[in-house]
This record gives sequence, structure tokens and C-alpha cells, in this order.
Amino acid sequence: MRLITVATLLIGTLAGSSAFAQHVHHKYCRLVAGGTECAYDTLAQCQASRTGQDQSCVPNTAPINH
Repeated sequence: MRLITVATLLIGTLAGSSAFAQHVHHKYCRLVAGGTECAYDTLAQCQASRTGQDQSCVPNTAPINH
């Protein structure tokens, strides 16, 4: 009986944890046509992902806490 209780609690915890996933604030954004892609932790990562001369990398602004 304990095994069923523990298994149920574990499954509930794992299933519910994705709903509260933390947002990761990346430090750099790549400017692309029509918007930005903020997925880079270093300037080098951002620059390596550029596919054209018209794209540039900029620091990401600090997140706003509500």
C-alpha cells in the first residue's frame, strides 16, 4: 500500500512540475527580420548563429518582474 501511495505522489509531482517551469533569461538576442531571438548566453554564441550580414546581436534587457 505504501508503494502505491509513494508512486502516486511521485507521478503527481513530476507531472505538475512542468507547469511551473522557470523562464530562462538569456543575455543576448539576435535581431532577425520581424523580431528578436533571445536564446544566447554569450555574445559568441549569438554571433555564430547569424545567417546573414543583416542580422546583429544585442544585449537582452533585464526581465521585468510583475
